[in-house]
Amino acid sequence: MNYLQTILHLDGPDLARMSELPSSGADAYQEILASDDRPLLQAIAAEFRFSAVMTAVSASIATAIETQTRGLLPKTEPEQALAAYAPPAMALFNASLAKMLQHPTLSGIAILLQNFELARGLGQRLSIAQAYDRAGLETGTFADVEALSDAYTDACQAAIEAAKAFERLNGRDRAGHILVAASEVIELLQKAANGQSPCVESDGRIVIPGWAERRRKPRYLTEIAASALFRGEHGRVALVDVSVGGFGLSGLRQFKGLKIGDQISITLPPNRVITGRLTWFAGDKGGIQLDHELSQSDALLRGNTG
Repeated sequence: MNYLQTILHLDGPDLARMSELPSSGADAYQEILASDDRPLLQAIAAEFRFSAVMTAVSASIATAIETQTRGLLPKTEPEQALAAYAPPAMALFNASLAKMLQHPTLSGIAILLQNFELARGLGQRLSIAQAYDRAGLETGTFADVEALSDAYTDACQAAIEAAKAFERLNGRDRAGHILVAASEVIELLQKAANGQSPCVESDGRIVIPGWAERRRKPRYLTEIAASALFRGEHGRVALVDVSVGGFGLSGLRQFKGLKIGDQISITLPPNRVITGRLTWFAGDKGGIQLDHELSQSDALLRGNTG
């Protein structure tokens, strides 16, 4: 019994029963898929798909670090990679969970998604709280990297069960698939759950399958010194990753009382000011969503400040 099954008090048969769609519920599913709930379910499926793919990426990175078969990701620092590709929480699903649990035909998928969300959250916490342990990094090791790898393996397995449930739902949906590219998602997750690193190349480059990357704003790992202004307090920070819509930052531990949604002003050399809002933080690391997206030709996306 794995960690998630333990805390949920579920055994194998319990999980199998939850992943099954009721054979007598075809009409009920068609009713739901034709109702006003369909756009919400499609949005939740898209949210799950993105989070599941990022879970497979993170599992690939954790496995590469643990086994050291990929040269410890020579193209970038492992802790930067784990932060840049940490799977995001499924905010829309979490807000809709109570409604889904009360639904006679969607409660099974809701439980499987919640199972995945718990596993994903554990992996993300270990990525942030332990992979960025400065004492560990100074000695060239990662704290509890085996636990990190195991957590993402559990998350991949939980995502597979949810994706299979969506795939079965796809088969009953006459108007089009709820979860796009379900088979590709499952195949990627299975490779990651089996101890492979499908998203890490032999030279250490991190890759995302083309079918998944089209819907994502690519992030570029970097290290650029900057200054930040939080609630009237100035401090030195570093940009660790950049996308057209946001930055990953290090150096946030110096700021006290940070809250999600806080406004931040970043000053880059020589005198460029970019503003945004804090979307997550843990320890010394965090991310901001920019008030105004960068252009695709912006020098920051090439690792430059000017």
